[in-house]
Amino acid sequence: MPVEDLATRERVELSSLTPASRPVALWLWGPGCAICRGDATAVDRFAARERARVTVVGLGSHGSPESAPRFVREHDLSSMRVLWDQRSLAWDRLLVPAEPVTIVLDRSGQEVERWFGPFDEGRVLRAAGGAS
Repeated sequence: MPVEDLATRERVELSSLTPASRPVALWLWGPGCAICRGDATAVDRFAARERARVTVVGLGSHGSPESAPRFVREHDLSSMRVLWDQRSLAWDRLLVPAEPVTIVLDRSGQEVERWFGPFDEGRVLRAAGGAS
Protein backbone atom coordinates (compact mmCIF):
# COMPACT_ATOMS: atom_id res chain seq x y z
CA MET A 1 0.00 0.00 0.00
CA PRO A 2 1.85 3.16 -1.13
CA VAL A 3 1.97 6.19 1.15
CA GLU A 4 4.10 9.34 1.05
CA ASP A 5 7.16 9.85 3.24
CA LEU A 6 6.81 13.49 4.33
CA ALA A 7 10.57 13.97 4.78
CA THR A 8 11.63 12.68 1.36
CA ARG A 9 8.33 13.17 -0.54
CA GLU A 10 8.87 9.65 -1.94
CA ARG A 11 6.16 7.04 -2.26
CA VAL A 12 6.87 4.07 -0.03
CA GLU A 13 5.10 0.79 0.55
CA LEU A 14 3.66 0.46 4.02
CA SER A 15 4.75 -3.18 3.95
CA SER A 16 8.39 -1.99 3.78
CA LEU A 17 8.26 -1.14 7.50
CA THR A 18 8.71 -4.84 8.32
CA PRO A 19 10.54 -7.12 8.68
CA ALA A 20 12.40 -4.90 11.08
CA SER A 21 15.20 -5.14 13.61
CA ARG A 22 12.79 -4.18 16.39
CA PRO A 23 9.02 -3.87 16.91
CA VAL A 24 7.18 -1.01 15.19
CA ALA A 25 4.62 1.28 16.83
CA LEU A 26 2.44 2.70 14.08
CA TRP A 27 0.75 5.90 15.34
CA LEU A 28 -2.20 6.89 13.14
CA TRP A 29 -2.95 10.60 13.41
CA GLY A 30 -4.97 13.29 11.69
CA PRO A 31 -4.13 16.99 11.45
CA GLY A 32 -7.58 17.99 12.70
CA CYS A 33 -7.56 15.59 15.66
CA ALA A 34 -7.29 17.37 19.02
CA ILE A 35 -5.89 14.30 20.79
CA CYS A 36 -3.30 13.88 18.02
CA ARG A 37 -2.24 17.51 18.29
CA GLY A 38 -1.90 17.10 22.04
CA ASP A 39 0.12 13.88 21.75
CA ALA A 40 2.35 14.67 18.76
CA THR A 41 5.36 16.22 20.52
CA ALA A 42 5.34 13.56 23.25
CA VAL A 43 5.16 10.78 20.65
CA ASP A 44 8.17 12.25 18.85
CA ARG A 45 10.15 12.54 22.10
CA PHE A 46 9.24 8.94 22.94
CA ALA A 47 10.47 7.87 19.49
CA ALA A 48 13.83 9.51 20.17
CA ARG A 49 14.16 8.16 23.71
CA GLU A 50 13.11 4.57 22.94
CA ARG A 51 14.56 4.11 19.45
CA ALA A 52 16.69 1.17 20.62
CA ARG A 53 13.56 -0.72 21.76
CA VAL A 54 10.86 0.26 19.29
CA THR A 55 10.58 2.11 15.99
CA VAL A 56 7.79 4.70 15.97
CA VAL A 57 6.21 5.62 12.63
CA GLY A 58 3.47 8.22 12.28
CA LEU A 59 0.87 7.57 9.57
CA GLY A 60 -1.39 10.55 8.97
CA SER A 61 -4.57 10.93 6.97
CA HIS A 62 -7.91 12.76 6.96
CA GLY A 63 -6.73 16.19 5.87
CA SER A 64 -5.58 18.27 2.94
CA PRO A 65 -2.16 17.69 1.37
CA GLU A 66 -1.00 21.01 2.88
CA SER A 67 -2.12 20.10 6.40
CA ALA A 68 0.30 17.18 6.78
CA PRO A 69 3.62 19.06 6.39
CA ARG A 70 2.18 21.89 8.50
CA PHE A 71 1.34 19.40 11.30
CA VAL A 72 4.89 18.01 11.15
CA ARG A 73 6.42 21.52 11.32
CA GLU A 74 4.11 22.76 14.09
CA HIS A 75 4.96 19.79 16.31
CA ASP A 76 8.62 19.51 15.25
CA LEU A 77 8.30 15.82 14.40
CA SER A 78 11.92 15.03 13.66
CA SER A 79 12.65 11.82 15.59
CA MET A 80 10.20 9.50 13.88
CA ARG A 81 9.40 8.68 10.30
CA VAL A 82 6.18 10.41 9.27
CA LEU A 83 4.08 9.08 6.41
CA TRP A 84 0.96 10.50 4.76
CA ASP A 85 -1.99 8.49 3.40
CA GLN A 86 -3.91 11.12 1.41
CA ARG A 87 -6.68 8.79 0.24
CA SER A 88 -6.84 6.74 3.47
CA LEU A 89 -6.24 3.53 1.52
CA ALA A 90 -3.68 2.19 4.01
CA TRP A 91 -5.98 3.18 6.86
CA ASP A 92 -8.82 1.27 5.19
CA ARG A 93 -6.60 -1.77 4.78
CA LEU A 94 -5.63 -1.54 8.45
CA LEU A 95 -9.36 -1.23 9.36
CA VAL A 96 -8.87 2.16 11.02
CA PRO A 97 -11.93 4.40 10.61
CA ALA A 98 -10.78 7.33 12.78
CA GLU A 99 -7.82 8.66 14.69
CA PRO A 100 -5.88 8.36 16.89
CA VAL A 101 -4.97 4.67 16.82
CA THR A 102 -1.75 2.96 17.82
CA ILE A 103 -0.84 -0.41 16.32
CA VAL A 104 2.19 -2.32 17.60
CA LEU A 105 3.76 -4.77 15.14
CA ASP A 106 6.35 -7.41 15.93
CA ARG A 107 9.54 -7.66 13.89
CA SER A 108 7.84 -9.77 11.23
CA GLY A 109 4.96 -7.32 10.82
CA GLN A 110 2.33 -9.24 12.78
CA GLU A 111 0.00 -7.11 14.85
CA VAL A 112 0.59 -7.51 18.58
CA GLU A 113 -1.83 -4.91 19.92
CA ARG A 114 -3.93 -1.91 18.87
CA TRP A 115 -6.01 0.70 20.62
CA PHE A 116 -8.00 3.81 19.89
CA GLY A 117 -7.21 6.92 21.87
CA PRO A 118 -4.17 8.69 23.26
CA PHE A 119 -0.67 7.33 22.68
CA ASP A 120 0.27 5.28 25.74
CA GLU A 121 4.05 4.97 26.15
CA GLY A 122 3.85 2.21 28.77
CA ARG A 123 1.45 0.19 26.67
CA VAL A 124 3.70 0.53 23.62
CA LEU A 125 6.71 -0.66 25.62
CA ARG A 126 4.81 -3.61 27.12
CA ALA A 127 3.51 -4.68 23.71
CA ALA A 128 6.91 -4.16 22.09
CA GLY A 129 8.59 -6.13 24.87
CA GLY A 130 6.29 -9.05 24.20
CA ALA A 131 6.96 -8.75 20.48
CA SER A 132 10.75 -8.84 20.69
